[in-house]
Amino acid sequence: MRYRLHSKERDMITDFFNKATEDIYNGKTSKEAQNLLPAELVPLAQHRLDFLNNVDCFYDLKSLPELEVRVLHGRRKGQCSIKIAGDYYICFAFDECWYKVKRAVITKLRMRKGA
Repeated sequence: MRYRLHSKERDMITDFFNKATEDIYNGKTSKEAQNLLPAELVPLAQHRLDFLNNVDCFYDLKSLPELEVRVLHGRRKGQCSIKIAGDYYICFAFDECWYKVKRAVITKLRMRKGA
């Protein structure tokens, strides 16, 4: 089930993959959000989600190396990720034009070296 973001037309993120990610974005401390991400990483995750929501296009993300933006492969083909910290990432897909973010989700991934 996807959770819709009710927001301005200008926003980059159009929907979230789960309630926990949406709650973190909206600053809610739900049980789902607490189970998803350690409390000390929540402010950084919110900052990254806010940044993702306010960029104009994918190329704006790629211009900031500190975000560690990656195009994913394998079972996550068609998605990109932004590193939060450690093994925690924000994964998302773009629309066909690379101008709107779909299905944003915070998840724990293990990246291979050199990937």
